[in-house]
Amino acid sequence: MSVKGFDFAWTKPTPQQVKDAGGEFIAGYFSTDITKNLNRNNIPPYLEAGLGVVTVWETAARRALQGASAGAWDIHQAESDRVASGLPNDHVHYLADDTDSTWEAVAPYFHAAAGTVGIDRIGVYGGFNVIEGAYAAGFRYLWQTDAWSNGKLSKHALLYQDGKTMWGGSADEDIAYAADFGQSPKPVTPTKPVPPVIHKETDLILVEVNKTEVPKGTPWPGVFLLDNGELTHVSDIESLRAYQKDGVPGPSTISWAEYESYIPKAKPADNGV
Repeated sequence: MSVKGFDFAWTKPTPQQVKDAGGEFIAGYFSTDITKNLNRNNIPPYLEAGLGVVTVWETAARRALQGASAGAWDIHQAESDRVASGLPNDHVHYLADDTDSTWEAVAPYFHAAAGTVGIDRIGVYGGFNVIEGAYAAGFRYLWQTDAWSNGKLSKHALLYQDGKTMWGGSADEDIAYAADFGQSPKPVTPTKPVPPVIHKETDLILVEVNKTEVPKGTPWPGVFLLDNGELTHVSDIESLRAYQKDGVPGPSTISWAEYESYIPKAKPADNGV
């Protein structure tokens, strides 16, 4: 999968402009320059439009080369900006290395930041060599720039700044290759319905019609034993408990339509197990 987004500094495209250009997320700055930052005023319109929001901390291109003390200070400031912006506590902070560096040269900076808020909340922005090294060091939120990459794209990059620009060069295009690439809000993983477990010995299951689907004026039909497509009505609580005591699972809910499909096969009650 891949989705497109845009990162920018001083020029803030409207949510509609982003959508019209095919964007599904935006990325902007936390920094010491408040004029380019994302904040409590300009973030909500993007979120309300259903766009993901990514942030990156950067003050100067070579900042990540200044070691652990710089990383610790920067993530503290980035966290302050995050709190003031209203973004959630689990928001991921990308930190930038915007030079042709090696991972070894910038590792102390990123490790110090990770030591403050946890490695699962730190993203690494940089060229191919930095992204490859960051992945080997345990970082998973990785944003690669085409600059400093010599035409190579790391298979570990979740975001890729591909060199294309928008709005007169005031924004860069980015491609996300994962559902969760460090944006807020985090994607919701769909909950898959858990199929009923069929009793291994008897291959039976107890079922009941969803009461909300029973047609008005029609009595609720009750609980049934389903055995290979055949329904047997369970007429009393003692029989139901006997089935359950024997290990027959359920009752599981079925729709009215499913029930109707079984009606021709329904047979009189047998209170035995």
